[in-house]
Amino acid sequence: MNWYGIADISKRWNNSRILFMLKKLKEVFQGIFGIPLPESPMADKLLVPLTDNVKECLLFGSEIAAKDAFLIQGSLSRFISECPEGYFLIGFWGHGINSHAFYYSRVDSWSKVLFRLGYGGAYMDNALEAKYIKDFLIRYFDFERKISGQVKSFIAIDSMDEGYYSIELPDGKEYEIQESLLRRPNFDDIFNHPYRPKEVDTMITKKSSWLWPHLESILKQKRSTLLNWRKQIPTQQGRVKNFENWVLVELVNKLIENDEVLEVRTNGHFTDKKISVKDVENHLGRELKGSKSSAKNLSADISVKMKKLNPVTGNNFIYNAEIKTGLSPLEILNDLLIVKYYSEVSVADKAEFGWVVLLPEDEKAYASSLKTYKKICEKIETEYPDFTLLKSDKTNDESIIFCVAIHNLGAS
Repeated sequence: MNWYGIADISKRWNNSRILFMLKKLKEVFQGIFGIPLPESPMADKLLVPLTDNVKECLLFGSEIAAKDAFLIQGSLSRFISECPEGYFLIGFWGHGINSHAFYYSRVDSWSKVLFRLGYGGAYMDNALEAKYIKDFLIRYFDFERKISGQVKSFIAIDSMDEGYYSIELPDGKEYEIQESLLRRPNFDDIFNHPYRPKEVDTMITKKSSWLWPHLESILKQKRSTLLNWRKQIPTQQGRVKNFENWVLVELVNKLIENDEVLEVRTNGHFTDKKISVKDVENHLGRELKGSKSSAKNLSADISVKMKKLNPVTGNNFIYNAEIKTGLSPLEILNDLLIVKYYSEVSVADKAEFGWVVLLPEDEKAYASSLKTYKKICEKIETEYPDFTLLKSDKTNDESIIFCVAIHNLGAS
């Protein structure tokens, strides 16, 4: 997309043309979602087009937004920390084949709001997304009206199935959650008076996981692709061939887009020292089993070097994870032990285990796989007390479920 300074824009557009295109935006929005376009905090005549496409512009904003629009996923943290008061952006924009969305963003004296709600992509179920977006916007603005004037500050970020919400009360207390509410916008249920999130301990744990938000985002955004993977016949161990590699590739792509990440490695560590199976077994006092037990050295499925420095060591924070997609208890529990080792000997500042399960379409195989999944989860929760197991929320269609196991250093 070609960006133009304010002076350049004024040469290409006139006020009557801008007002005409704003009217078109309102009509397009009403036609798609069946509700009026959210109100602008400023007069229409003060908005400027944010595209060089004079005939088809459907994205407008304040002059501040024209200078720095915060349109991509990697700019979310910078929006929170840097975006100034007076910023406003609204409309439709996208790039590539599938990264298209409706935008509503605003910064005023008490709130920062950025909504990038997926719609218009070639591989999206746009009719379904439109229903989600309509319900979300109605409920959100109703909730915003209720808390306006009663809280000191409010942040609401919901962008392509990643979310962050924070409320600061007049007494200085702060409450936050890190998850998208697009598909369950029950703001009144989640935030009780005085706007403290329900199940806050679980949410804080999810927020402390480095892997959870990225894995959750991928599985929500790629749901149609996942349903195609689900059609394949799994192996006897419940594994869909090549699916694990696909998850890793999508994770790498998601992490590379994040502006807090410096470097990503697959099947490797950010250390010159080789980690042998014998080192792990000697440290844990037990033998590894499964496919990795026959290897000479071990490497994490994914390792991430962050830009942020660890204040204790002065080095970049390092996070890593083992990823599984099958239903073999031996392989899963084996990976938990490896993650435990990575954590205890400081191979990584945060070591976690991610597990994604595609339940097959066949009714009998579905029931058997779900039963195995629940048994493994129960075993982890009862026999591995030094791990916290986070499980995805149940839905009407439990065809895609996932967990993240976080090692609690010092708990064993």
